[in-house]
Amino acid sequence: MEENNKSKKKTILTIVATVIGIIVIIAVIGLLINTVSNNSSSSQNSGDSSSSNSATSEESKVAKLYDELTSKGKYNFNVTLDDNNKVIYAKDNEVAYKDSFSKGKESRFITTGGNAYLLNDSEKIAYRYQNNTGDLVKMEAQLKKTEGLQATAGKEKINNKNYDYEEYQVETEFLFDSSKVTNDNDVKTRFYFNGDNLVYVKTIAGDYEELSQVDINYKVDESLFELPSNYQIQ
Repeated sequence: MEENNKSKKKTILTIVATVIGIIVIIAVIGLLINTVSNNSSSSQNSGDSSSSNSATSEESKVAKLYDELTSKGKYNFNVTLDDNNKVIYAKDNEVAYKDSFSKGKESRFITTGGNAYLLNDSEKIAYRYQNNTGDLVKMEAQLKKTEGLQATAGKEKINNKNYDYEEYQVETEFLFDSSKVTNDNDVKTRFYFNGDNLVYVKTIAGDYEELSQVDINYKVDESLFELPSNYQIQ
């Protein structure tokens, strides 16, 4: 009888030890799973943050366009509000041509040899402005104004077509009627893209808006940069 009791006790102790062992193993497995899950989640969150920051930089179409123009150095960049307000611009590295219309009044400039020349077509005169090369970066400078600024991205329909846009709290010279700006801090410039191609620029100054069409291409007419041989330089 005593031997049977000892056997029963031994069996019970074995069962209890086995149960405790199973519980410990389950607890350890659960702890390991939780640790791995937390590490994976932390790693994933860290990866998402890095990817997001990188994507924010990569998604700036304005920055991409600026890099493309500066690297190529040769392009046409035309901006048209209407027939009376537009800019026809061409550049080939160290030479530039600008034909601008403001309220119907035309001004033509050629920048070459480190100087700018205002062409007076009626009198066949080219007025020289020495050491004036601002037009060499005329368009690039406007895009560069967005550098370091936070963009607001969105979509907008223009002429029954949806375009992606980037909007920046900054005024650029794409605005033709600057008299409408009464508060510099209340001006926004919105760049509209078809893919990576800039197609419109809108300036928003309070209640006033200007939407200009943009055409950029890389087939430049080299004759634009030549001073007319029959013009007198003054």
